[in-house]
Amino acid sequence: MHDRTSPVHKDRRYTRRQVLEQVAYTGAAMAIGSSLVPLGASSGARKRVIVIGAGLAGLCAAYELIALGHDVTVLEAQDRPGGRVHTLRSPFSDGLYAEAGASRIPTSHDLTLAYARLFDLPLEPFEPSDLPSIRYAYRHRAKVLPGDAFDWPASVRADQRLLTPAQVRRRYIDPLADQIADPFAPDWIPSALEKYDKVTRDEYLRSQHVSDAALHMMNLGSTPVARIRSFLDVLREVAVNRELRRRANLTEDLLLKIKGGNDRLPQAFVDRLRDRIRYRCAGRRIEQDPTGVRVFFENGGSLHRASGDYVVCAVPFSIARRLEFSPGLSAQKTAAIEKLPYHSVTRIYLQCRDRFWLREGLSGFADTDHPMEIWDATYGQRGPRGILMSFIQGPKARGLAPASQTDQLDFGLRSVEEVYPGVMKAFERGFVKVWDIDPWARGAVAYLLPGQVLTLDPYIARPEGRVHFAGEHASSLRGWMQGAFESGRRVAREIDATTLRAAR
Repeated sequence: MHDRTSPVHKDRRYTRRQVLEQVAYTGAAMAIGSSLVPLGASSGARKRVIVIGAGLAGLCAAYELIALGHDVTVLEAQDRPGGRVHTLRSPFSDGLYAEAGASRIPTSHDLTLAYARLFDLPLEPFEPSDLPSIRYAYRHRAKVLPGDAFDWPASVRADQRLLTPAQVRRRYIDPLADQIADPFAPDWIPSALEKYDKVTRDEYLRSQHVSDAALHMMNLGSTPVARIRSFLDVLREVAVNRELRRRANLTEDLLLKIKGGNDRLPQAFVDRLRDRIRYRCAGRRIEQDPTGVRVFFENGGSLHRASGDYVVCAVPFSIARRLEFSPGLSAQKTAAIEKLPYHSVTRIYLQCRDRFWLREGLSGFADTDHPMEIWDATYGQRGPRGILMSFIQGPKARGLAPASQTDQLDFGLRSVEEVYPGVMKAFERGFVKVWDIDPWARGAVAYLLPGQVLTLDPYIARPEGRVHFAGEHASSLRGWMQGAFESGRRVAREIDATTLRAAR
């Protein structure tokens, strides 16, 4: 699961003490005031629910439905749980691991943190706070020290240095996002903001005479998805993050991860769901009528059937396109499934014989205008070896997808060498994860193009009869584990409310 659609502000860095205080605060908040809000005790009839997909959304929905007293079966096409939460433990040496999918947990993401607390999963900082990272732009390599003010590369003309990226956000983006009173409400769009569904973020900012250099620096690290994504979709995400921080009494977010690997989170659900999950069961067809549902799935080359009262479709729409629905879905839902775009992500892992960047006093993290991010994927893990990961998104990620792994690794090595000289000398082995060619993902995370907030978004999460829809794409915060949990809890409430109405 991609988690940088709207990046946490990185204009300010933190001291180690601040990070530890924030982690301590997070643990205390989860213990005394930010624990999971119970969905409530069900008084309706016990229902049989079939969940298609054992990613975080499907696992969460199953867990909460069982807690409400319903009978749940989960069908998962792969031989592992987690979906786009996937920790790689092979082919790396010395027990090292790295995240292939969802990696970061902002300290305001209350649902993600609360489930981690519920399952006693320890958290740790995602990146060091007391070492400089690298900002690589216009072929200029600069160290970014904790607390440093933004510094323009020398090659940027004076007339392009009018506003820093942080100043652009505060002046042009935040005031518009502040007009969204409740970003979680079904009618969250103020009429005054509807026009911003017609343009991208960068198109709007250019109309306000924001310089190309400022836009270039705002897009460091990630693909310029702002060139194609609806600005209204961006504004909602900014408003959602603002509201989550307000609820957590935070002014800014820090980033955390689960100690031992983020796959411990889906595994914790599996440990509680026990034998309710059936692996290597790929959904093919969903039938419904006024009396119930039937799910046809493939296992071992044969077609099987499971019957129930409701279905939760918790797979990405990029995969739901393969499902047959009988009767057919509404025209609006069909359009949402067929047209929702997915972001391309390729991650290149470079195992090094030693963490040479630490000898140089560097964090192993960087934002670049290749564009890509670079992470020390093994920060906090033991041993001399380390893994630098190149996180590539958008057109460049798509372009790398059909290349051989040798060519992909060569590209990664050459690109990272520009930012962290020495990686070629220290390199031992590599691995590449391409989400576009993953047969059970076909992309990283969903986003909305101009025009799609008003035309597609209202129908993405909407139930169709006895079929309910969950996943990061069907939430207010696409691209984050928080969105998966939000959607899983929503469908559990929807189904339970339906059973309550039927019992009356």
